[in-house]
Amino acid sequence: MKIIKRRIGRLNVTEFFDNGIIRKISSLEEQSRPKRLLREAIVLEMARSRGVLVPELLAYGRDSIDREYLETKMISGSTLVSMADRVQKEVFATIGGQLLRLRACFAGYGWLNGETKKGEYQSWRQFLIDFYERYSARIVAHDLSKVLEHCHMRDLIQESVSEPPEPYIIHRDIKPRNVIKDNSGFIWILDWENALLGDPLFDVAQFAANFGHGEQWRSVVSGYGLNIRTRTYALYEVIALIGVVAFCQKYCVPVARRRERLKQRLADIQSHP
Repeated sequence: MKIIKRRIGRLNVTEFFDNGIIRKISSLEEQSRPKRLLREAIVLEMARSRGVLVPELLAYGRDSIDREYLETKMISGSTLVSMADRVQKEVFATIGGQLLRLRACFAGYGWLNGETKKGEYQSWRQFLIDFYERYSARIVAHDLSKVLEHCHMRDLIQESVSEPPEPYIIHRDIKPRNVIKDNSGFIWILDWENALLGDPLFDVAQFAANFGHGEQWRSVVSGYGLNIRTRTYALYEVIALIGVVAFCQKYCVPVARRRERLKQRLADIQSHP
């Protein structure tokens, strides 16, 4: 088995082998998301059992220096990165239909615990409040911090977010690089390590936090068929953007555009009926 390509990311090293195996190795274990590749392994198995097109899990374990690794079968095809905008929009419109199959896979909300195979929270609202408080505390921009201090997010979440009747697995990292169209035209969804249990509407908000409200986002919205004209959805975008801004600041990724988008969305929820 020979490595034919290696990709080094912020959190993982990904190795591609000549026998069609991909190995993802965790190069950084985050305190806020321990054993994230174990969670990905569990989610991959569940998603496959529900008919969602995801890579076949081959192995999960720890290497000789105690790093998590995950091995999956390689999908023959092309990511959306190399495809025209028209094709991307068509593909994104199909993804929601696949992901909506992932209802009531596990009990609980928030991050999936790899040992108990349950969400770490009994309440979706409480997870959102803790997520907001953890990541907003990491945002260092003075003007943004002042806005966050005065928007009473905890109260808004309590008032505006209903507990979902059942948790869904939500991907949280849908993007062109994580979607493959194979040689037969089937659409495969990759990289589930950011997945959590909650409201699928949050997945739409996370896409907007990452990429804005362009044609791709509108395709994702149509694929899910969910109502985005609510204060709950606006809150979800704010919470997702807080996580994105905190991540970008931590890893020195350009953040000015997302920070401005967050300030605008904060203003929107203050004026939203």
